[in-house]
Amino acid sequence: MKIVVFYRDLNINVAGIETVMHLLQRIENMQQEIQQLKNELNLYKN
Repeated sequence: MKIVVFYRDLNINVAGIETVMHLLQRIENMQQEIQQLKNELNLYKN
């Protein structure tokens, strides 16, 4: 669904969509890593 919005509503070409999707995946991965690091830090705090 995101791809359709990027293409149709935002006029982003296919190469741009691939880049955006890659960056969104990297953001998601980093958010997961941050959460894991927070959880580990909490183990040391307690």
